[in-house]
Amino acid sequence: MNESQSTSESKFTPWQSLTDYRLETLELIITGLENSITYLESKMDEHSWYDGGWFIDESEAIYGLAFIAFQNYINYTISDFYGNEIKDKTERLSNFYNLSLKENQTQSHISLIIATANFYKHQNESLHGSTANLLAAFNITELNNIDNSPLAHAVQILSPNGKLMDIIQTLTEWRKELSEFYIQSKSKMN
Repeated sequence: MNESQSTSESKFTPWQSLTDYRLETLELIITGLENSITYLESKMDEHSWYDGGWFIDESEAIYGLAFIAFQNYINYTISDFYGNEIKDKTERLSNFYNLSLKENQTQSHISLIIATANFYKHQNESLHGSTANLLAAFNITELNNIDNSPLAHAVQILSPNGKLMDIIQTLTEWRKELSEFYIQSKSKMN
């Protein structure tokens, strides 16, 4: 075997790193949800009775669905790379969520997305302590006040202009980091 064969055989490139086949579906979902938000915003201009309170109340479900879609994208992307290799799921998942941890952050934006989705899904139940702690790391502490919506706060943190599509950029950057991490970890094993 010559040297060029050895190099090409040792380079590990999984199919998952080549194509993000989940992205198109996520973009379709988020486009539909953003269109719904735009419609609700137009109601404020058209109806004098429709104010910010109505908008927050009606948009909460739309933002909640967006965060659930983001969470599913994240968790299924991890599963695409690691499948059944994840043994201690909770601990291991948080390691993947924090791949995109920025300097001076205690939690990543991916962790914020996961916590916000969990908040929305379980807000009428007893909230898991780790969810409340993750939200608190981003100064989201008023969890039962619709006028100070945790979902709206999370959107503003993740996208200062309030656009859900901007959050997809955060997800694609994180996915690229996950892919690189996966390739490095598999290369070390070979």
